[in-house]
Amino acid sequence: MIYFDPYGLRDGEAADLILISHHHPYHCSLGDLEKVRRLTVIVTDKTAVRKIEFPVITLEPGERTARK
Repeated sequence: MIYFDPYGLRDGEAADLILISHHHPYHCSLGDLEKVRRLTVIVTDKTAVRKIEFPVITLEPGERTARK
């Protein structure tokens, strides 16, 4: 399951991938992250990464990663 800026979740399937665009609470809701986070890859920018417990991948617009 993939989530993009999860917010206002009542229940949800466990996430494989969560993409967070930035730190604003409607985009980076820590309570909602915890509802679906298990062994989850989280990708966000440098503003939101400060709010989220690791492991988190930080990428900026236009940046690429070669994770396997």
